Amino acid sequence: MCKPLQALALLLAGLSAASCGYRLDGALNPAMKDAHSYAVDMFQNSSFHPEAGLMVTTALTDRLERSGTMRLRPRGQADCTISGRVTGVTRNPLRASTRDSLISSEIGLTINVEYTVLDNRTGKEIVKGHVSGQASFFNNDLGSVQTAEQNAVSYAARQAADDIVTDLTLP
Repeated sequence: MCKPLQALALLLAGLSAASCGYRLDGALNPAMKDAHSYAVDMFQNSSFHPEAGLMVTTALTDRLERSGTMRLRPRGQADCTISGRVTGVTRNPLRASTRDSLISSEIGLTINVEYTVLDNRTGKEIVKGHVSGQASFFNNDLGSVQTAEQNAVSYAARQAADDIVTDLTLP
């Protein structure tokens, strides 16, 4: 294809993407329209799981970087700061063991997270919300239950982080 046709094809692809509602720049949530960079504070942890706050913080930073809507900056240079708290990690039995009905063979896990976005220029709260992530793990003789639970908390933290990013980047 010659250069003018390539340029025209690229222009048409960009225009068709724009007409479908896709944006290549900035956050789409109206409350976040002036925020082009962010900092993430370490999430506090009020749960029994000692690393839950760290998992949410790490997952959120990763998800925001992947979304490409804002740039990660040090707190003093960012337009906004995202902070929050893991309010709980709860377990609930999903399936009983076939050998003993008092023992759960599959355990459901939910992580609950509150978050706040502050405008660093004005000090005002831009967005506030609550999200949760779910996972499950098996309580069996095949492996370490602690490792299985740790992996489930990590997965649920990533789900919660995905929900925060969705709240911040979609209308």
